Amino acid sequence: MKTVVPVQDMQVSAERGRSLLEFEGGVRYILSDVEAMSGLSAGALHVSDAPDAPPAYRPADFRGSRLAVPFIGGQGDAVALLPVLATIRDLHPGISIEVIAAVGAAQVFALSPAVDRVHPHPMTIASWRGFDAYLPLERIPGTVQAPNAGLARTFAAALGVPLALIRHPLRLPPLGPRTGGPLVVVAVGEAASMRSVPPPLVLQIVTALNERGVASVLVGHLDDAYRFPSRPELLDLRGRTPTVVELANCLRLADAVVAHDSFVMHLAGALERPTLALFAPSSAGIASDYRTVETLSSDAPCAPCGAATGACPLGHGRCVAWDAVGAALDRLIDATCSIAEAVPALG
Repeated sequence: MKTVVPVQDMQVSAERGRSLLEFEGGVRYILSDVEAMSGLSAGALHVSDAPDAPPAYRPADFRGSRLAVPFIGGQGDAVALLPVLATIRDLHPGISIEVIAAVGAAQVFALSPAVDRVHPHPMTIASWRGFDAYLPLERIPGTVQAPNAGLARTFAAALGVPLALIRHPLRLPPLGPRTGGPLVVVAVGEAASMRSVPPPLVLQIVTALNERGVASVLVGHLDDAYRFPSRPELLDLRGRTPTVVELANCLRLADAVVAHDSFVMHLAGALERPTLALFAPSSAGIASDYRTVETLSSDAPCAPCGAATGACPLGHGRCVAWDAVGAALDRLIDATCSIAEAVPALG
């Protein structure tokens, strides 16, 4: 059972510019994706330097009609921010919430019912005129004293938003019926990334699924290391789901998902798909906001280290309990088969 940490139980440091997320036992994990967001207002988007710059958003004090959300994080972080924006919408139902984001994250925010408008990043300084406040995402890199703190709760605690409910609403088109047997989406990254599932293990996963009568669909990066020819039970859609809607529809039609720490994992969790998430150097705690995601990580004393690419800094790569993948996959397959039998067509 997952441990859910209420926002009020978190202690967020007031020191800005920090990017350490502390977990139980003194283990520190550098949130590299979030660290890149540390210059959101004072640096990259220059909100505080803009003429007539709006003040930082404070839930209790906000009385305006337009809220700017400057965002330069990745698509996974964008998914994690959706519950915060949904809560702000509930607190101020009549305001206009407007996100400034690059193309990838902008696709995520465009699907959120809480977002009224998405502006391209970067915006000109003059464009900041007219906003009554901005969401101070530069506060996110901070020290959070909480084990298993999901990103949504981390974001909410850092921003002072009273997050009582975790939900990831998305506007997606209806789907027609799906025919055929059980289907599992398997996400792959770049083979050189320590976050990615190694190609030999991906092949083992696909083989194990096939032996149980479950077809597989590969999504993710076009890395030649993940090319598996002559596998008729495997549909290779890597690089063929370029939009968030296309990827979301693929996940919605699947009975389950196997993914590493990636945008696919976050999106599958937001869509409440049964998901096995395999964590290597990053912390499985960031997935605790997703109720349908089962995480698998290592108890190695060096994990999580936060490394994302290249070889293991210590030369051993024991940051994933690969020997436990088989048992976790069996549980997923059992659940997948029962789901497919109960719901042969998804709408």
